[in-house]
Amino acid sequence: MAYFNNSKELHEKLGRNILVPQLAEPKINNRFIVTFPETVNLESEDKNFKIESWLVNSINKPKLTMGEINYKETIRGHMPRYHWDDIEVTFMSIIEPSTSQYFNNLAESLIKKSIEGIVSTPIPYFFIDTLDPTGVTIEKWKVIVEYIVSIDFGKFDLADDKIQEIKVVFRPSKCVNLY
Repeated sequence: MAYFNNSKELHEKLGRNILVPQLAEPKINNRFIVTFPETVNLESEDKNFKIESWLVNSINKPKLTMGEINYKETIRGHMPRYHWDDIEVTFMSIIEPSTSQYFNNLAESLIKKSIEGIVSTPIPYFFIDTLDPTGVTIEKWKVIVEYIVSIDFGKFDLADDKIQEIKVVFRPSKCVNLY
């Protein structure tokens, strides 16, 4: 992406006169916060664990994808189908309260419900906020979770001294950009 010091440079590059905003700051990838609901429907002894925002290391922003187009259906007037892609959230694994124990309890709850034939999620939604340099929310997404696709507890490696991470993949049923 090219940044121009003045509008004259931009006019020369584009070959036309346009209005250039004087104050335009790009959004920065590391200015975000993810918030989860206060209560999580978890059937275990550890019902008091709250997913803190500072545990999130990274997250995919919502992405809308068009499904495969069937030429015969488009001739008949059927529109292609769109869906929200999975969102991967990477959490920092901490000792107390144990992040891995919480997500293990979450996994056990999901397994128990799937055996009973129930597909549900204990985390019904979460928010992704983009922040400006002062920490004020400038963009807010509400992600409504259809179900949890996977929980990856990571790996051990004797040559790796980085912080352990847990990756959780959510399948959204709907993503709404609130502002």
